[in-house]
Amino acid sequence: MDFNSFDNLEFQPETGNLYVVEDHSNGDIFACLPDGNDRNIKTDGCVKMLSVKDSSTEPTGFIFSADGTTAYVSIQHSDDTNMPMVDGYGTDDIIKITGFKIKK
Repeated sequence: MDFNSFDNLEFQPETGNLYVVEDHSNGDIFACLPDGNDRNIKTDGCVKMLSVKDSSTEPTGFIFSADGTTAYVSIQHSDDTNMPMVDGYGTDDIIKITGFKIKK
């Protein structure tokens, strides 16, 4: 199911790397390099960097901190029965990913 259900895009600050979220069960997140010094205007490659393996969830958002070294992924649950309740609603997850590098 690669690259067939794009839902969210985010550019990493200062790098031009594009992160693509596929919004479906077992969704994936891809990191794509900007176009390099060549004859085309296409990305120089993408790699799947994260896959959601719980079929009752899907990634629904991806955003970087201002310095580009930390990202946050929103995970939506279709079945909130095991999630903590806040004001009567089941919660979803925000996952923090650290360690992204910025080349200078």
